[in-house]
Amino acid sequence: MFSVVIVTYNPSETLLRFVDELFTVDGIQIIIVDNASSSFDFSTVMDKVKLIRLKFNEGIAKAQNIGVEYSTKNEIFFFDQDSFISAKSLIGILEYKKINNNVNFGVIAPFVDKLAIKDKYIYEASDVFIDTDIIQSSGCLISKDVYLAMGGMDEKLFIDCVEYDFHFRLRASGYKNLILKNIKMKHEFGKPGVKRNNKEYVRHTPIRYFYSSRNGVFLARQGYIPRRYRADFALSFLRGIKSLLLNGSLSIKSYFYCFKGFFYGLFL
Repeated sequence: MFSVVIVTYNPSETLLRFVDELFTVDGIQIIIVDNASSSFDFSTVMDKVKLIRLKFNEGIAKAQNIGVEYSTKNEIFFFDQDSFISAKSLIGILEYKKINNNVNFGVIAPFVDKLAIKDKYIYEASDVFIDTDIIQSSGCLISKDVYLAMGGMDEKLFIDCVEYDFHFRLRASGYKNLILKNIKMKHEFGKPGVKRNNKEYVRHTPIRYFYSSRNGVFLARQGYIPRRYRADFALSFLRGIKSLLLNGSLSIKSYFYCFKGFFYGLFL
């Protein structure tokens, strides 16, 4: 039927619930690519999944590329360890793609209510879908042949903006990326932080701010990124600092990594 590639790094019990949910449907190939977790026991899922344990944390981009290599199906869903969706919903996404087989699809994803998309980032919207490139990696469906034709994820990005880079490359090659509004997924974006004006500013580890800043600047320099996106990506390090300030962070290391990422992004 299809493959599900889940990338993990010290996951929570949500992963076990998700694997059990997927296992209720025949024909789903479950592949877990683990980035050298040190605090999780995978023994309870060993008989349900293909487990690939990496010796080092290679980042989400490389882990996803490895997962695709092991996939024996042409249709592949990507997931993070903090997502949960019913197997029935995944089948619904696949059926939508089959019904609309005249469309040159890149990725199709479920709706996540915590992901706010600015109007300027939406190409088209209806009661059924949102046509945009700002789509979370987790939950995305893509054909293996399309994935390989695009060269897969850019491994030098490691984490953060990896999916955006890939989605923009898809768009530049003539593919359409959609979010289906009637299919919902639960997903946690980092550790909960403060809420201001109904917007939550999550907390991340210091090194995560480095990758977010660096990769945002990198994307802003790429020719396949539409101009209206570039300023937002280039200023990603300022959003990191804003988040730290609003969360009352006194971590000098986190602020330092925001600026360090910005300068590294100029030369990546």
